[in-house]
Amino acid sequence: MDAVDATIESDGDALLDQLRRNLAEADQVGITGTPAYFIGPYFINGALDIDQFREAVAAARTELGV
Repeated sequence: MDAVDATIESDGDALLDQLRRNLAEADQVGITGTPAYFIGPYFINGALDIDQFREAVAAARTELGV
């Protein structure tokens, strides 16, 4: 039995509970898949290329006055 199997064996119920909480929180904020980003005040659900990511960071910094 490797370390992952041992952890699942000993903590499986707690892990499932945490995963369920994570899923509920993701549902509350509108995350429907990966990737998803919170960049400053913005939520972006979906992939960004590097230029789009830079634009989102710049917009967030401007919005927040940073």
